[in-house]
Amino acid sequence: MRRPTISLPTLVRKPELSRAQLPHAAGAVAVLFALATAVMSLSSSVHAWFDWVPVSNDQIVIDSALTLLMAIFLLVIAAAVILPLTMAIHTIGHATAGHFFGMRLLAVRVGPVLFTPWTVGNRFEFLPISGKTDLMTGWSQFDDSPLPTWKRLRGWQVMTVGGSGMNLLISLVFSIMSIFASGVTYVLFREMVWLNLAVCIVNLIPFALPAFEFESDGKHLLALVLDADDGADALIEKLRDQVVVGPLRPASWPREREAAWEAKLRQTPSTAEGRAEQMETMVYLFLQGIDRGDIDVAWRWVQAMHHVIAMDRESDDVAIDTGRVMCALHAARWEKNAESAQTLLDSVSTTSGMRFSGWYAAANTASLWAAATAESPEIASRLLATRAGAEVAIGQLRNPARLHGVDQLMLGIVRAIEGDVEVEMQRRSIAVPVTQEQTATETAAADVFGQQAVA
Repeated sequence: MRRPTISLPTLVRKPELSRAQLPHAAGAVAVLFALATAVMSLSSSVHAWFDWVPVSNDQIVIDSALTLLMAIFLLVIAAAVILPLTMAIHTIGHATAGHFFGMRLLAVRVGPVLFTPWTVGNRFEFLPISGKTDLMTGWSQFDDSPLPTWKRLRGWQVMTVGGSGMNLLISLVFSIMSIFASGVTYVLFREMVWLNLAVCIVNLIPFALPAFEFESDGKHLLALVLDADDGADALIEKLRDQVVVGPLRPASWPREREAAWEAKLRQTPSTAEGRAEQMETMVYLFLQGIDRGDIDVAWRWVQAMHHVIAMDRESDDVAIDTGRVMCALHAARWEKNAESAQTLLDSVSTTSGMRFSGWYAAANTASLWAAATAESPEIASRLLATRAGAEVAIGQLRNPARLHGVDQLMLGIVRAIEGDVEVEMQRRSIAVPVTQEQTATETAAADVFGQQAVA
């Protein structure tokens, strides 16, 4: 139920300028540029700060203005192009180090590009950019099951240090290349050198940024090296658990992970916290069975989830509520038991947040369809309600499904139900009622076309 995300903290506000303020802002920028040019022209020491800029002119004022413009341009290039490129190199370093050590690379995201080598189709996907931070978003996901037990700790250590190692290597390569370069090319090469070196050093420093949900590689590496017992095991388990989220469809998850999940399930203590962890594992095993078309396996994990729910009926934990939603989905979609599904959905807590998720909407759509399949005088209204529920679920799942494999699975289930509803409505000659908004839109369109025809 987790996925790698990078989000701005709520305390950070983006500066905004109105149209009335734009001329004043442009004038202020022009005045500052003129003052900076004057200072550079009058002070040789200030002008010497920009000796790295490859621009010169005989006239000192023109030379200062051109130098300042070129310096601003190169700094913008460094911030807008070279820094995201450096972060991409860092992420590729993690992926390369883990892959060549023997770990299975499941997914890597570099900015808007998502690469999932083990998926059946769409291995490369371009994700929508919702903010500036998406350009520097980078993460990789691994499965360490191909490694023997004694080698897994070293594998995670190598993978963790691989990002900074790649930055250091690129910094060395561009420092050598800059020897044979000149002009603007030399400056850009040196920017690659210093920015890669800075990213390498900063990531090796142990620190955390809770507002961004970020922990540095140095912090992870310190735990993996100095705390080789419980602390390292806990961190590895946390990193390994991220395998079951991300962009992969459940059917593409490695077979080896299924045995690891079942082993973890048996070892988890039967406490309130342990039951939540057990439920989370059961949910993914259930989804794996559904996506592979193995209904018997899915039914087995549904029974296991029912057992955990019965042990803690009053729990409002999000994992327990997720189990209720999945049991309701199975009861409605595969058992055609609308009453049982609705009872499970009604038992979902109002405080866990699951009632507002796309998964809940998908299970509710399946429940409505199961009720609509039974012959009754209310069949028309039930089919229309199912169609409306499917539209709501599709709206909630469409954007998450671009990134998250489970949401893709849920979206596929809802679209299948929507298709069944359309077929049944056509068979029964049930028309969708026209709303007032649609009528107004059609009337306006008719007026426009009528005016165009007259003209």
